[in-house]
Amino acid sequence: MSVLLPNGKRGITKPLGDASLYAPKPFCTFFQENVFEKVYCAPLSVDGGAAFLLEYIFIADDRVCMIVYREDGVRNAVVITLPFITCVQRQFVNRMIATAERIEGGREEAGGEVLYHPG
Repeated sequence: MSVLLPNGKRGITKPLGDASLYAPKPFCTFFQENVFEKVYCAPLSVDGGAAFLLEYIFIADDRVCMIVYREDGVRNAVVITLPFITCVQRQFVNRMIATAERIEGGREEAGGEVLYHPG
């Protein structure tokens, strides 16, 4: 399992089993400024006053992923099984891992599962 931690090991108090831990580095200015910083790392406000905060993205394969988020302080989860969305999501996370810095702890080789934890 690979775990992408945008804020490094902050908040990780003990090893996560055999997980490989990564801290992302910028790989595309457009993505960094318009997607990563606005959607993955900060609350997202929408019309009507709701505020969404992404907490986790669990990606099993190109067919299913789960997004855990907070909406005005209430934790929610959505399981997505639309292959186009799950495939794109996995490609984004895998691209971030490919250019990320490995954090001490966990095992050296990455497995097939990906977990993205923004905060």
